[in-house]
Amino acid sequence: METQEDVLIFDTGGGYNSTVTKRAWHVFETTSHKQYLRGYGDKGEPKECQIVNACTKAFIPGRDLPVIFVVNYATLNEDEDEHESLVVPFELMRHGIAMDLTPATLGGSGEMYVEEEHIPFEWDEEKLYLRIEMPNEEDMEKLEIFELNSRVPDKALENSSARRKKKVKSPSGISLSEWRKHFAMLPEEVVKKTLENSTHFYLSIEAENRQDPRRHFRYRFPGLRLPRQHETVASDTFFPSIKSRRGNTCSQFFVGNTSDRWEVFPLKKESHNGIALQDYCRKAGVPRALKTDNAQSELGETWIKYCRTHCITQTTTEPHHPQQNPAEPKIGLLCSITKNVIRQFNVPKSEHDWVQKWICDVHNVMSSKKLRWKSPLELHTGNTQDISRFRFHIWEPLWYFVKCKAPDNPWNKARWLGFADSSGDEMTYYIKTEPENRNEKPQYLTRSVICTRRKHIGSDKEYINEDPAHQPELEELELGFLNCSEKLISTSDSGEDSTADSGELETSGKPSDMDMDPGEVRDGIAPSESRTSDTISRMDKNPGEVTDEDSIPDLTQRRNCAEDEESDDEIDDEEDIEESLPPDMKGDSGDYLEDLYNELDSQADDYELDVIVDHHFKDGILILKARYYSQSNDSKDVWETPFNILKKDAPLKVARYIQNHVTEVSRRNGYNNTWARNTLKQATRSIRRKDRLFGVKSYYRQKVVRRSGRDY
Repeated sequence: METQEDVLIFDTGGGYNSTVTKRAWHVFETTSHKQYLRGYGDKGEPKECQIVNACTKAFIPGRDLPVIFVVNYATLNEDEDEHESLVVPFELMRHGIAMDLTPATLGGSGEMYVEEEHIPFEWDEEKLYLRIEMPNEEDMEKLEIFELNSRVPDKALENSSARRKKKVKSPSGISLSEWRKHFAMLPEEVVKKTLENSTHFYLSIEAENRQDPRRHFRYRFPGLRLPRQHETVASDTFFPSIKSRRGNTCSQFFVGNTSDRWEVFPLKKESHNGIALQDYCRKAGVPRALKTDNAQSELGETWIKYCRTHCITQTTTEPHHPQQNPAEPKIGLLCSITKNVIRQFNVPKSEHDWVQKWICDVHNVMSSKKLRWKSPLELHTGNTQDISRFRFHIWEPLWYFVKCKAPDNPWNKARWLGFADSSGDEMTYYIKTEPENRNEKPQYLTRSVICTRRKHIGSDKEYINEDPAHQPELEELELGFLNCSEKLISTSDSGEDSTADSGELETSGKPSDMDMDPGEVRDGIAPSESRTSDTISRMDKNPGEVTDEDSIPDLTQRRNCAEDEESDDEIDDEEDIEESLPPDMKGDSGDYLEDLYNELDSQADDYELDVIVDHHFKDGILILKARYYSQSNDSKDVWETPFNILKKDAPLKVARYIQNHVTEVSRRNGYNNTWARNTLKQATRSIRRKDRLFGVKSYYRQKVVRRSGRDY
């Protein structure tokens, strides 16, 4: 048996509604109405059929591409063997479609006009019809669509006069017919969907209800000033272990449940989180709902008043179950990344609030797998994000421009902190100055003309340029790195390269400290740790020769190295010392060592520790980069020294630096932090004992506690 072709017949004897078959029509909406059908001559029970809205693919004579016909409020025949669908012409005419049901062979045209499109029918001497078939998703997306009748049933139109007194009300209490007047007489369906997907907070205003009008001076509708988010936002407060340099003790965190957008606002007090909520709404928009735990500060007067003013729904977690707050795991992730960033870039712990904000900015532009590789900001705003402004990392050493008169140098040192979103253009940043004068305090500035101090970025030869005035010498240093030259680069005014004379000692084919950057470590030892050969070569130089300021002999550290080694019994006799001397020195080691020690004792006391500027770890050992001041030369020199050596020169300075800047894997049980904590505790006890016994006031800065009956 051949499969019969599906056809759509246009016949006036089809009753009130059209009839469609299940095998050729795609049902996209089902109504709550039903229709009962009984076949011609059938005396059995009528069959119950559903009223649906459906579409089909129709083939038009004379056209290459088919079209999509949409029929609303049609009876669905679920019989799989039925291949004929029926459309009532009068129903189409009520929808504005012109039809001619007289075939061309009988003097007519046998066609219809839908939206000014001419559609002819096929004629087989029995009926007017069109061939149809079931459409797929591609057909519904690409083919032209024609709607043949209205979504409102004809019976409802005929009996509309009986229900005309009862107006259809919208959720806001205003009829749809009135809303259509306000919206340029668009279709009711469009207006209804618009009302469902929008807010309408201020439909009745004071001016319409007052008998005596008056002028207003304050903004009357605060709920309309800010954009609104299409998601619920979770928020919570967390408390870092250290107070930041700006005085912030806690932070308010916000995260979108759908977009996963992060925002953090450092606060000086927990009670200021109401201000953080206002700043968040100004930046990201008013959320649809806000979920917090049952903290009193998040249920206080300021918080609730702002939510009521801007129509923000408030929800809370179950009492004593703060883990139900979606912001809790995100805060844990933020804190873990913050600790890792502080450790990786040697950021002072007192600047942790800047690190938090930078991490949130980075997270918001990074693609996420759970967001289908879209970024949170892209999902939140719908715009593709540009990452051009991420030119620096947190705490990166910079030069920033300061306007000055020649011949002063316009470039000063600073550190990069974050984006200045409220100032300048997209390439404006927050920086922290690094003044050369130790009596001058660092400042937080907003600048756009900045550049990095790093050279050879990403290579093994990377270093930090500390002096912009010596740019020619820095270029020679770069050439020395690339060519692996063994020549010493002189920084004298003549600019000539100084090489070792024939009478000077050889350096065993290794580049000397003059060829190396002060921050570079060679073979696990800092330049300041190259002991005897380096000192001898410096003693043999001419007295008037000027060397690189970063390569002045580290006399204090060498003396401390010797004391440390003697205390650890690493050098027991002069035979071990002789082994470290060059071959031509091993004979007269006694006289030579005596002269060397005299030279060290005469020059070491001339250098005083000024400040510790940086640190890094080398093979698990903490290396501190300290700046020394020489009274005789009136100069400042930077040397790298291991922690075990420098702690003997200035234990309190080292302890304070470690406590504020050094982050170990274990914050509580780390060796360096434990030593710093114990050292400061012992120093505080000693000062109190001296004060109690001898009345000696300490010159160390410490918190003075005053109690009744005693004066500390």
